[in-house]
Amino acid sequence: PMQSFVVASPNMLTERNVSAITFRTMPTTDEGLSTINSRLAEEGDVVPLGDRGDLYYCIRSYDGYVGVATFINGVWTDKMRAQYQPLANGSSPRYLKNVNGPLSPRRFVLPDGRVRYLLLFYNRAIPMPTNGTQSAAVADWGQRNPYWLAAGWATKDNSTVFWSQPEIVLYENSSKARLGYPDLLFDARSHAYYATETNKVVPRLHRLNSMLVNDLFEQHTIDTLARGGLVMDQSHPTSFPAPALPNMAADQSLTIGMWVSSGSGSVSTGTVLLACVPGLEVVLEANASALLRLIDEHGTRVQVRSDVPSHQGGADSGGGDGN
Repeated sequence: PMQSFVVASPNMLTERNVSAITFRTMPTTDEGLSTINSRLAEEGDVVPLGDRGDLYYCIRSYDGYVGVATFINGVWTDKMRAQYQPLANGSSPRYLKNVNGPLSPRRFVLPDGRVRYLLLFYNRAIPMPTNGTQSAAVADWGQRNPYWLAAGWATKDNSTVFWSQPEIVLYENSSKARLGYPDLLFDARSHAYYATETNKVVPRLHRLNSMLVNDLFEQHTIDTLARGGLVMDQSHPTSFPAPALPNMAADQSLTIGMWVSSGSGSVSTGTVLLACVPGLEVVLEANASALLRLIDEHGTRVQVRSDVPSHQGGADSGGGDGN
């Protein structure tokens, strides 16, 4: 399907007579909602924007991103993409990546009245092949593992939702595993968040880590060092012995967070900020972004580029856009 429609009922939640429930199709024209490249617009999921009847609609697409349409003041606007929280330096918009797979946005109203948006998605920009073949370079275009979670905030004018940098919340050890068809739930009694998904064989329910979810909503305001599980805190340029690190082969993990400041001097592009040989390099790039390289024993490199910093004189390499 290259276009999507939304079916809405104005009285389903209040009408007790089933035969009196009515529906309408949106948009009301013969043209539905499309993504930017118009190749696919299916399995959409809609959430309210504010309390005036406006809507935010996430769409599965073929172009490697989360497609978006909005319904504002009775007017539909499509062919957009889900956007990360803008940086303070006015840099170009950054968009949420997604393979051709199902995603789940949700809007929760907490008992204290706060509104929270959450989104489960794949965070991988692998467009569907256009030639109908599966070459080695695109053989995993539909890969659905792991699932990432992002927190969202409606803009002040309730015209769209901006999203946080995501964190992995669900994964399988096998690269061939396919998680999908998700949903997000909130239990107001226990203040717990849950995710559901299925591999089309077994449906599963997962309770999410509440601290992780809450920290996602504070991501754009937190400016302190994370102390939980800290194994090393080094603040001066020098050589030092590497700490004992988790065993990656035993499903353990680690996080590298850095605050980089040149002080009164300057740091040139290409400067190695952190190196653990063999295995890890953090290099300063143009516009004060940072490049994290992971190097295995065979010299194979996997790298992630950080965001351009939102303030002058420093860079936070803790966030990346999933490259």
